[in-house]
Amino acid sequence: MGDIRLRRRILGALLDGLCQSRPDLYLATPSQFLAQCADELTLCQDLRILGERALALRRLEALGARLSEYMERIDAPQLRLCRYRCQTQQVRLLMNDSRPAQAAELAQSVSAELDLRRSAGALPQAEAWRSMEIDLRHTHSVALALAGDLEQALAVGERAAEMAASTFPPTEAALDVVSTYANILIAKDPARAEALLRQTDAKAQPFPATGRCRIHVALNLSMSLIVQAWRERAIGAGDGDGRLCEATECLKVAYAIAMEKGRLSDAAAAAVLMGLVYACRRDGAEASWFANAVNAASLSRQMETLWRAHLNLATALARAGGAIERVAEHARAASEILMDTLSPYPQPETSYRYSLIKVPLAHAVRFLVTAGDPAGERTLARLPALLTMFEDDSRTRLRRDRSISHEWLRDGDYDFVLY
Repeated sequence: MGDIRLRRRILGALLDGLCQSRPDLYLATPSQFLAQCADELTLCQDLRILGERALALRRLEALGARLSEYMERIDAPQLRLCRYRCQTQQVRLLMNDSRPAQAAELAQSVSAELDLRRSAGALPQAEAWRSMEIDLRHTHSVALALAGDLEQALAVGERAAEMAASTFPPTEAALDVVSTYANILIAKDPARAEALLRQTDAKAQPFPATGRCRIHVALNLSMSLIVQAWRERAIGAGDGDGRLCEATECLKVAYAIAMEKGRLSDAAAAAVLMGLVYACRRDGAEASWFANAVNAASLSRQMETLWRAHLNLATALARAGGAIERVAEHARAASEILMDTLSPYPQPETSYRYSLIKVPLAHAVRFLVTAGDPAGERTLARLPALLTMFEDDSRTRLRRDRSISHEWLRDGDYDFVLY
């Protein structure tokens, strides 16, 4: 897999050298400037993959400012296209950095501008523009889902998926968009999502098994299988073992490839899902998989995966009667990330995001209160509405009629959280 920290240092040194070698903005021709912008976007994408989101965001903001300045003199379609790509990358970085509300707001602004240009007949029909729009709407749908607005996420995601599905011949990028839409569709119709993912998997077979597209399809298909297996067990309609076995085989391959290739964000997702398989079976291996997910998500700085991994590990330890100090350690880590994601909202308890995370957050508080950790009471002081989630004033058990979501896999007094 290689040393990810060393890769970050090497990339940082290369960036410093690149900055020193660039010609002055006003001396660059449009083609030179576009080449510089393309290099910068590629570098920022690499920074994102390496987990250096703060640095990537700063560089994208600087690139956006340079584009605006250059476009005051020359406003060409290729420059606008580059600006849209820059903004799409910013959306992706914000939503993976626990700022889905800001990400969704930026994506909505850019999407509205695109719609306005289309209605005025000013949107080029070239394939590069079509690919950019698919990527933007796909990213917008994910940001909305993370912010908790699932209905709007499905609407935007369906539009992106329809555009992507019409791509011929199919590309890995287009299939990845359809796969992501199916992931969001699990919230509404997991069986339909599974069918769509199987169709996408069949179309993806000509592409490398180690590529990101097929790995992402495997992760999303496994998620749909886990959700359905868990529901079958919950209502006594079967043990879901066939679905869990298929998910296990998919996830073992995905995890091994992700670790070998150094794709720690994918490895973290696979480890969370493997932990859920074992949690469903109650065979005791779930804690080790959730611990693997914590490590991979921490290294790749995937905050949305990280809080889920921490909370699932705390839940697994608590369910098994583990040391309350260890339970509280991971509950505190999850709580801190979740509270940070609510910070952009002036009234967080009325936000879609709060509705999405209130049950996991209540579990984190429950574990902290049980351990006597003051962080639990501090969270309740900041979010009084969270008190309604508890059975009594002891705040050590949640109400049995607490909210239900496809992301919360219930097991009696506990809820595990999907990736």
